[in-house]
Amino acid sequence: MKLKVTFILLTYNQERYVEAALVSVFEQDYVNLEIVVSDDASTDKTWDTICQVSKRYPDRNTVLNRNESNLGIGGNLTSALRVSSGNILVLGAGDDISRIDRVSRHACEYEANSRLFACYSDFEEMDDSGDILDRGKSEAGKIHSVPNFIMYGGGVGKGATYSYRRECFDWPWPYPKNIWVEDRLLPLRALLLGEVKYIPQQLVRYRLSLTSVSRSIPTHLMLARYNLRHLSELKKTLQYVEQEQSILVTRKELRNSHMQLNLLFIFSKLLGFRPHSDNNFLRVFRYIVLRIHIIICRFFSFLYSKE
Repeated sequence: MKLKVTFILLTYNQERYVEAALVSVFEQDYVNLEIVVSDDASTDKTWDTICQVSKRYPDRNTVLNRNESNLGIGGNLTSALRVSSGNILVLGAGDDISRIDRVSRHACEYEANSRLFACYSDFEEMDDSGDILDRGKSEAGKIHSVPNFIMYGGGVGKGATYSYRRECFDWPWPYPKNIWVEDRLLPLRALLLGEVKYIPQQLVRYRLSLTSVSRSIPTHLMLARYNLRHLSELKKTLQYVEQEQSILVTRKELRNSHMQLNLLFIFSKLLGFRPHSDNNFLRVFRYIVLRIHIIICRFFSFLYSKE
C-alpha cells in the first residue's frame, strides 16, 4: 500500500489567492492523500472560500481547522499537525500553487529510500496576478552537509517546496510554536536523522506577494540566520546531537557547525536593526555585512575541509 501523505495548507488572510491554492491541492493525482487546511483566524473571506471549495471535492479526505485566535506560523503549523495523520507531510501556503504531481513525486522518493527524511524541489516565481516572473529557479548544487545548513540558518532550498517525514516534527522534541521559519529548522533535523533529497523539477509556483503570510511578519524575525531565538534553537539541537551517539555526525562536522553558528550570533548582533529601513545607509550597511558573513563562512568551511 502506498504511503499515507498529508498535505498541510496554512492560510491567513489570503482571500485573493486561496481558491487557486486549494484547487491545486485537491486536484493532486496521489490517491492516499489527506488534506489538512489550517486557517490562522483570518479576518477576511479566506475561511468562507475554504469551506466553499472543499465542498466541491466530497470524495477527498479533508480536515478543516480554524484557530480561534491568531497563533502565528509556528502555532498554526503545530495546530495542523495535531489533526493530521500522514507519514509524510507536504507543506504549502495559501497563496502558492502546487503542480498536480507534486505529492506523487515526493512520495515516490520516500518509498524508494527509507533513509530519506525531507525533499525539496525547484520552483517558479509568480506575481500577485499569477504571471510568471522567473521560470529558472533551480536549487541544484546546494551542499547537503550540517555545517552548510547551519551557515544558511538551518537549511537550503525554498521552504515552500519542502516535504518531511513526521519524525522531523517530533525529534529531538516537538516543533516549537515560537519558531516562525520552519524551513530553516526542519531541513536540519531531517539531515541529522538521515538524508535530504533535491528534486530537479519545478513543482511549485511561489507567489511573491506583499500580502503573503511570511511577508506580513517583520523581516528581522523572518531572517532565520539573524534571529537570536531561531539561532538558540539551532544551538540547542547541536548540543543534543553531541550527546546522542546514534546521530552520525563527525566531530569535524560538529566543530565546523558550531563555528558557523557562532558567526551567525556575531552577525545577528551587527544586524540588530530592522533590515527594511528607509535609511539608505543602513540598507547598504546591511548588504555589506551579509556579503562579508557569507565570505567568512565559506572561508572557514574551506579551512575545515582541508583538515
